[in-house]
Parts: sequence; C-alpha cells; structure tokens
Amino acid sequence: MGYLKNYYEKLIFLLGFFSALPFFFIPYKPFIYINRYQIDNVWIYKQILYPGYTASLGLALPFVLTFLVIFFCFAFFSLKKEKENFNLIILGGLPVILNTLVLFFLSLSVKSFGASASLLGLLIIIILMNNLDFKIFYRGFLISLIFFVNLHAISLLLSGIEISHSINGISIFGVEIYQSLVSYVYVVSFFFGTLILKKKLLINLINFENKKINLILYYITLTSCFIIIVIMQRRFAFLILLFSLIIFLIIYLKKNKIKKKKENYSIYK
Repeated sequence: MGYLKNYYEKLIFLLGFFSALPFFFIPYKPFIYINRYQIDNVWIYKQILYPGYTASLGLALPFVLTFLVIFFCFAFFSLKKEKENFNLIILGGLPVILNTLVLFFLSLSVKSFGASASLLGLLIIIILMNNLDFKIFYRGFLISLIFFVNLHAISLLLSGIEISHSINGISIFGVEIYQSLVSYVYVVSFFFGTLILKKKLLINLINFENKKINLILYYITLTSCFIIIVIMQRRFAFLILLFSLIIFLIIYLKKNKIKKKKENYSIYK
C-alpha cells in the first residue's frame, strides 16, 4: 500500500478490503460466523444439498455493511461541508428509516432488518460515489474481491471437482461462505461480466511494471469467476454470464466492422 499517502488513506483502503469478504459478524462468540463442512460419502454421492448448509443464521451483520457504515462515519464529516450532499443524506435517510420501522412492526422480527440493511447499503454507496475517499475504498474492495475469488477457485480445485460439486461450491478451504447461493455467486457473476466488458478495470487497478503480469492476472481472475459460477450452478448467475458474453460479442463485432471500414477507406484513398 505504498501508493497511499497517510494512515487515514490506508485505513480507508482496509475498510474497503474487508468489505469485500463474504463473512458475517454474529452477536456471540467467536463473533464471526464460521461453519466448517464435514466430508461424508453418505451425501457426497447423492444429488442433495449439503446437509450442513446454514439455511438461516438469524441476527447477523455482513462485513460489507459493517465496514461501509464505518467508512460512511469517517466520510460524513467531509460531507457536512457540502450542503447539497448533506441534504441528500437527510432526504435519502428518512425513507430508509421509515421503511425499517414499518417492516419491523409488520413482521415483529429482527430478520426484517436484513431487507432494510440492503437499502441502507445502497443509500450509503449512492451518497459516497463522488467522495474522493470512496475511490480508495473502492480500490481496496476490488483488490480484495480479486484475491478472494482466486483463492475460492483454488480451494474448489484442490478439494476436487466431485466434492466441490456435491456441496455446490459453498466453501473456501473447508469454511462455509454463508449465503453463497443467495448473494455471493451473483456478485461473482456480475464481477465476471464487468471484467469481460471492461478489461482495463483490473489492468489499471494493479499496475505491475511488467504489463504481462497484469494480463495474466486478468485471465486467471476471469477463469476463477467462471469456475465458481459453473460449480455453484445458479441459473441467474449463468444468465448474467451469458448476457455478458453476448454483449461482448456484439461490441467486438461492431468494433471489428468499424476497423474494416477504416482499412477499406484508407486503401481506396
């Protein structure tokens, strides 16, 4: 993190880095939810979901929301100086608070806070989009996501395709990724689509002196995303993958057509 000028920027970077990790805080020891899967031939060779999969954790707070809120608190003081952004916080925050209260009183369950948490996270991201510190946070998030996705793919391959397939790829080195079949796989599929359509995103993110290393890392990360999507077998994730490839093909053919036109024009000229 030598490119970061001071401790404050390093802290912002680390908040973004930890935000990308798909883990959850819980209100009891060990305070971070860890569920290790057990290999058993009884279920490995049967076409059923791994019986140790956590269906519902109850009251839990995802890393992304926790560290995003902490970052928001840091950035809040700079936003106060900008009246327009400060008004956006008030006007955007009131509907979220109202929505949270309505959902809670209608359901009388703490699980209702889960839906409100997503809205809160979205609101915070919208508010902070133009914040200079958000670029550092965003950089940390993407580097962490690249790191985690590649480690997850390595874990799946080392465990063996058969075992990884039998547990739908829900673990990384034996530790369950909670809500991996609900949200994580879709984050990976969107990331895959983003890398396909915006190649320079990763290449410009980590600037190695040798540009070939950037290119190798790009294709490794792309392959890792593909492995995860295939093994986790979520239909919507496949649709996102397919949609991204179709758009990429259309853009590629269009660019190729324009290139040929320019070449023909230069020949006749």
